[in-house]
Amino acid sequence: RPAPTVRWWRGETLLESQDEPGEFPALRRNTLIVTDLARTDLHAVFTCQASNNNISQPVSASVTVEMY
Repeated sequence: RPAPTVRWWRGETLLESQDEPGEFPALRRNTLIVTDLARTDLHAVFTCQASNNNISQPVSASVTVEMY
């Protein structure tokens, strides 16, 4: 099993994140740290995409920024 590749996007912009081994060899931990959010970031969409080969489709999840 190939190691997964995890990427974070904001809209169509690829973001830098921290990747480290997980508890087991097949697991990875990837962390995105977002600092200095402004009101212009309201409703910004951040998407995490993971894949581990060229055969299956990547899996993704998105988070939308809400401010109060």
